[in-house]
Amino acid sequence: RGAVQLKSQVWHGDFTLSDPSGRALTQAKLIHNGVTGIGGIGLNTGDLSFVEGGLQPGKLSPLAAMIGSPAKGQVQFQGGVDWTGAASTSHGVLDVKHLDFRSPAGPVKGLSGRVVLTSLAPLLAAPGQVLHADGIAGLAAVGATEVSFGLDEKAIQVGGASLALGGGTLSLRPFEIPFAKDAAWGGVADLTGVELRDLVEASPFGDRMDLKAKVSGEIPFSVSPQGLRVSGGALHAIEPGRLSIRREALSEVASDGGTPVAKAPALNTTDPLSDFVYQAMENLDFSALDAKVDSLAEGRLGIVFHIKGEHNPPTRTSSDIRLSWREIVGRKITQKLPLPSGTKVDLTLDTSVNLDQLLADFADYQKARGSAPVQPR
Repeated sequence: RGAVQLKSQVWHGDFTLSDPSGRALTQAKLIHNGVTGIGGIGLNTGDLSFVEGGLQPGKLSPLAAMIGSPAKGQVQFQGGVDWTGAASTSHGVLDVKHLDFRSPAGPVKGLSGRVVLTSLAPLLAAPGQVLHADGIAGLAAVGATEVSFGLDEKAIQVGGASLALGGGTLSLRPFEIPFAKDAAWGGVADLTGVELRDLVEASPFGDRMDLKAKVSGEIPFSVSPQGLRVSGGALHAIEPGRLSIRREALSEVASDGGTPVAKAPALNTTDPLSDFVYQAMENLDFSALDAKVDSLAEGRLGIVFHIKGEHNPPTRTSSDIRLSWREIVGRKITQKLPLPSGTKVDLTLDTSVNLDQLLADFADYQKARGSAPVQPR
């Protein structure tokens, strides 16, 4: 709504732009010279507030679809469109003062930054735009986050990203996310000094194992309509750690390069070798840990650990093992033998998780948390 006046062949106008609910979004000023054909419209939103039950980013632009409701915070936009008789240009500056919202990765806290747009139609921004976030509460808690990016007509050009994770850093090398529907994209995530304990606790393994391991490495990944896939990921521990796996979690255990020596159906076996393997994995202090990470068939993520360390139970066990003559002569040991403390362990552990299902469950959980309350009839 507004008014336009013509004076000396120059048009002047002042308008208020509102959403369908009547909420004022921005003030617009028009000037156009009817003789030269030169003019423009300037836009200024002032402080634009997003509140639960009120104005939301997704109602303003399809490009804001990733900013899930309820979003809370303030932004400001200034820009405009200028024209001559032959061409037009547009520009803008978006200041994100503070914004909390739900994203596909989890709730985002404290998004802030400035984005300088070199065009509004199409939406373009030069590389080097930077946004910060105080944290993301996803599958694992992410601390301070910074993303550098640009926009062209076909893709978001991510120049790099840095996330505080597990006392270390997860960095993303430059990559592009195409706007085209169902287009595949990918990149490489670099981990530096990341403690895996919280990640394991948040995973399906959390109730079956404990892992204290600070790792570095790289995870190449791709994203397509088929899901998230990893190829050739490699991690290694940068300091000693500890692994504890409950017996009922083990489906197969292998040692000495992968030779099977025990399987889950034999949990009650009296075979001392099998029992030694379980004891070792229940209380293992390691000096070296390497992991290979690759996607498997049907959306599973496979992880092959190679671990070197020693058995270290809470209560120290003796290196002396006492056997009866019957057990020695008959070569059949019927008693349970404690694995001596300090026994050296070198094992390979091959495991996997249904990553597609895990991400789908997380997405459903996020959707349920962000849905509107059910109204009684």
